[in-house]
Amino acid sequence: MITPQITSKAGEKISLKLVCEGRLERQVTVKAGENIKTIIFRHLPRKVNKVKKLFLNGKTATLDTEISNPGMLIIT
Repeated sequence: MITPQITSKAGEKISLKLVCEGRLERQVTVKAGENIKTIIFRHLPRKVNKVKKLFLNGKTATLDTEISNPGMLIIT
């Protein structure tokens, strides 16, 4: 799995969008106090097993991966 680096300044807002088959499946915005090590997307639809694009603060990270645990994607 290609994992985007998730680091931030204190108080900065991090926007993370998960796009699958052209549809926005989940969007997570977190306010960072410390560096964020892991973001977990839970309760994804079962059909989302191939993730193609992930947007981190507007930058694109392309993932070619199968989600091993259905319904959950962990980005470290």
